[in-house]
Amino acid sequence: MNFNRRPPIYQSHPENAPLTGVGASPNTVTAVFAGQGREWGPSPGRPSGRRRSGGGRISAGWPRGARRLVTFYCVLFALYALFGKGFAYLGVRPVYIGEIALVIGIAATIFSWSRSLGVLLTHRLGILLIALATWGLFRTIPYLGAFGTDALRDAMLWGYSAFALVAGVLTLRLPGLLPEIQQRYTRFGKWYIFLGPILAILTELLSSHLPRWPGTDVTIPDLKETDLCIHLAGIACFVMLRLGGRTWWFIPIFAGTLAAGAETRGGLVAFAVAFAVVLALRPDAVKILLVIGTLTAVFVALLIIDPHIKIHKGSREISASQVVENVSSVGSHSSSLENTTEWRIRWWKRILDYTVFGQYFWTGKGYGVNLAVSDGIANNNSDLRSPHNAHLNFLARSGVPGFLLWAVLQFTWAGLMLSSRSLAKSIGAQRWASLFTWIFAYWIAFIVNAAFDVSLEGPMNAIPFWMVFGLGWGGHIIFRRQMATRQVVTRQIDPKRGTRRGRFKWAPPVHQD
Repeated sequence: MNFNRRPPIYQSHPENAPLTGVGASPNTVTAVFAGQGREWGPSPGRPSGRRRSGGGRISAGWPRGARRLVTFYCVLFALYALFGKGFAYLGVRPVYIGEIALVIGIAATIFSWSRSLGVLLTHRLGILLIALATWGLFRTIPYLGAFGTDALRDAMLWGYSAFALVAGVLTLRLPGLLPEIQQRYTRFGKWYIFLGPILAILTELLSSHLPRWPGTDVTIPDLKETDLCIHLAGIACFVMLRLGGRTWWFIPIFAGTLAAGAETRGGLVAFAVAFAVVLALRPDAVKILLVIGTLTAVFVALLIIDPHIKIHKGSREISASQVVENVSSVGSHSSSLENTTEWRIRWWKRILDYTVFGQYFWTGKGYGVNLAVSDGIANNNSDLRSPHNAHLNFLARSGVPGFLLWAVLQFTWAGLMLSSRSLAKSIGAQRWASLFTWIFAYWIAFIVNAAFDVSLEGPMNAIPFWMVFGLGWGGHIIFRRQMATRQVVTRQIDPKRGTRRGRFKWAPPVHQD
């Protein structure tokens, strides 16, 4: 499939040229993120109300192969979010849908968009990503002979990071990808706030009656409450930042989060942290605060009434008091959750002892070793392989150097998102500021949950996480290059109509020799 084959409209319109520094002149950077709809600003030389051919879709001007690839990854994201492990097992062991999608994306970037790939790899994040992958490969190869596919399976902890490169390249090469993602995510959120909780409930209550993948105990669907909370957090932040959706969405969002919060601490904390980040970065969301106040009053009423719904799986109940107990157990011991907290902390201390203070300081135990068995936490018959903390999993398998590379990569990315957001807000580019805030909040929900669960080790969370990472990475590069050529949409305030209904002013490009 030729990913660079362009329909006539792609070549005829100036917005459809590549980015500056990725094979284009400075005059063609125009409106990469501002090419659709009034909220992203009018494009130069074209009335803001004019629709593109192809039904007015932004993707109408993209190469056919690239358009299909973006659709494929959007569907992949949605199905992982909806069906969890029940979708991840699509394929034939050891090659599943996640690995197939990874190979397709890598092939497309190498053979069709190698120049854009080079831009990412020479960026500071690209250098850190290469270093992380190189060190991970160094700690995987020695164990391939002894552990075979188990070593490759564990190595996907860093291997799925290639999705960040694919997402970043697509963002650089396809004009208008970010507003297209905004539109598609709005449609995704509208359905997910209802279907996500329903599928999670089906997984819990009717697991014995659901279909299973042959030869496994994996049901279809198999959606974890933690995964549900992460994506509900992303949708809630999306609505708060007025990127899409409606205010009433918060009713099913909070209902689903509280129901899932009775079963998971990590997901509940991840939702709360992401939500708090957006509130801190957008303190003017008065309507949202009113909604939160109303929902808080409802939750307090539930605490007083304290209804209990017993779940047959495990000893927990769906109730307001159970949610409070889950939150309180994060920093202390609670009666019904004490055992699950103690064994994790005990395991984490062992990892710190043999890495930071022990013989595996430099190398870790490598990828392929069953850490649960090696650390004396479980026996050989257990399915548990890694600690319920992806960050300490890097430490245990890659040693202190690998852990530091992982931490520096994530902190560097976060710093770039926050700095770009601050710059966008200072010049009045509110949509850019909202985009970076949303991506940062989504990212932090994944990061927080990864500290409580086996999360980034599997494709259900790892692939969406690295896609979000790549979108932010590509968006940062585009924004900074538009800033360098003064081609960023800024808001011109109309005193009579107010800031929200103000007009958009297009800053003219600067011609550079």
